[in-house]
Amino acid sequence: MWGDGSPKREVMFSRDLARACVFFLGKKTKENLINIGTGYEKKIVNYANFLIKNFYPKLKIKYIKKNLNGTPRKILDCKIAKKYKWRPIYNIESELKKVFIHFHKNNYKTK
Repeated sequence: MWGDGSPKREVMFSRDLARACVFFLGKKTKENLINIGTGYEKKIVNYANFLIKNFYPKLKIKYIKKNLNGTPRKILDCKIAKKYKWRPIYNIESELKKVFIHFHKNNYKTK
C-alpha cells in the first residue's frame, strides 16, 4: 500500500450511482451539477483490512511509506442530492462481499 493508509475515501456501489442517474434524469432541478455520493468515508487501510478479513486472511499489508499518501480526504458535498431526497440504499461492505464471491465463482482462475 502506498503511504500509510490514512487518507480517507468515499466509496459508492455502482447501482446507487445508476439509481441516482435515473432519479435525477426524471427531476426538474435548478442546478446544473449535482454531486452523487454516500457522505461516508473510511481510511484506505480500513478498506484493505475489510478485504483481507473477508477474502484473503493470509495476506499482509506491505506499506510503501516512501510514496506520499495523496489527498487526505476525497468526499463529495452531496447537499443538493439530499435536498431532492436522494440517498444511497446499498451497503458497500455487503455489496463488496457479493461482488467478490461472484468474481471468485465465475472468473478467478489460478495458474
